[in-house]
Amino acid sequence: MQKLLIVEDDDVQRITLHNSIQEFYPKWIVLSANNYDSALELLIQSTKECEYFSMFLLDIQLKQDKGDMSGFVLAEQIRSDTNYFKTPIIFLTSISEKTQFALATYHCYNYITKPYSTEDILYQIQQMLLTGYLEDNCIAITDTKRIIHRIPQKEIVYLEFKSHQVIFTTKQDEIISRGVSLNDLWNQLTKDFIQCHKKFIINLNYVNSYNKSNGYINVNGFILPVSRTYKSQLEDALHSQNIL
Repeated sequence: MQKLLIVEDDDVQRITLHNSIQEFYPKWIVLSANNYDSALELLIQSTKECEYFSMFLLDIQLKQDKGDMSGFVLAEQIRSDTNYFKTPIIFLTSISEKTQFALATYHCYNYITKPYSTEDILYQIQQMLLTGYLEDNCIAITDTKRIIHRIPQKEIVYLEFKSHQVIFTTKQDEIISRGVSLNDLWNQLTKDFIQCHKKFIINLNYVNSYNKSNGYINVNGFILPVSRTYKSQLEDALHSQNIL
């Protein structure tokens, strides 16, 4: 699920943008703030609760003062947090001469000059989804070194439960986490995932083969056991995906 933060001091623009995005993506969480302090508070809260924003829409001028650039200050706060080092930022502003500065300094996704329409914003969001820039269905975990990761579910090959730890095996890496419960994971995982053993949850998209006679399944080259408890449910899922 996506979670967006809109920071815009103009009440009409902020409310219109908020309602339009929420209507177009009713399952998303859309929050908004009309000043720097309120936005910073929401940013800090997201980090404390490990419920991160997946995108920011920032007005550069958050005050009526001439020369105000508090939106850039907020962007600097966002980028200083390692959780938000790559999170997309779209700047909304009437100061077109700051385009290159915003792109180079804050690595923003785009820079939209006012006046803009809600269709302009929705188009940018759709482009991010289509290109994979705005990753959907990510799982946020803290590894054993207390480093926070946001893992796109499509990158997860399988999960292993071992000695009070969860090992996330992805296409590129292996990430070990503690304190993640099975119930919490099932509340986040998509229908692409299914349990094949009390210690393993697999991503059906990576199944290469399944040997019913010896009770093992090949998941992206990893040979994992299939227990009797989960065999029937697994085979039904494989049939529905035309894998078996």
